[in-house]
Amino acid sequence: MTSRASRILVIALSFGACATGPSLRARQVVEADRNDVSSCQYLKEVQGTSGWGGLAASTGIENAKNEALDNAARAGATHIVWNSLVGGYSPSVSGKAYSCMKRRQQMRSDNQEVAPPAAELQLSAGPNTLPPPQPEPTRRSRSGRSRTCATYLNSGSGHWMTEKTDDGSVVILEDGSVWQIDPMDRLDTALWLPPSDIAVIETEDSPMSYLLVNTDDGEKATACLLVSR
Repeated sequence: MTSRASRILVIALSFGACATGPSLRARQVVEADRNDVSSCQYLKEVQGTSGWGGLAASTGIENAKNEALDNAARAGATHIVWNSLVGGYSPSVSGKAYSCMKRRQQMRSDNQEVAPPAAELQLSAGPNTLPPPQPEPTRRSRSGRSRTCATYLNSGSGHWMTEKTDDGSVVILEDGSVWQIDPMDRLDTALWLPPSDIAVIETEDSPMSYLLVNTDDGEKATACLLVSR
């Protein structure tokens, strides 16, 4: 092969390179600076590498970052602070992984806000206001506890999230059901990403009646059914 043909082949391969998208768990790791993690727990240093270099170095760095984010997520990290991002012919990155779960729990304990009326909740996807739940008589569970949420007839696994509000206060599933999330759990649901797999479990431990379980990461959120379509 001539040197000119070799150069053309290298250029073609470089332009054909594409970034590998981050995994679902990697998307939940926040890229932060040192001030953001000052009260968090340091876990470990993580690395990422990529075979895409040279003219495709920018793609290679993105791939390397995605690998490092995934490694951080596997270690239980919620945040990462980058140490180095190296391009060239062998892109590589390194960063420090931190868990800020204790800070989240502290924020939860300080969060005493009252959930806003359903009619005031808005989806991040657009300006349309969620319809208020249809009133229904207060009913009692088998334990005799009063329950005020709508009844959901499709409890169990096999569901997935299609939309949510930015603050995690409202989650919508694939069947059109609209769920209001307990304020104490919104720090978690704010990080959930479509199409997270969801299991719906009826519970008698809370007036909100249901648990939404994100089976991708095991997190749970107490929820009240607002609208069932």
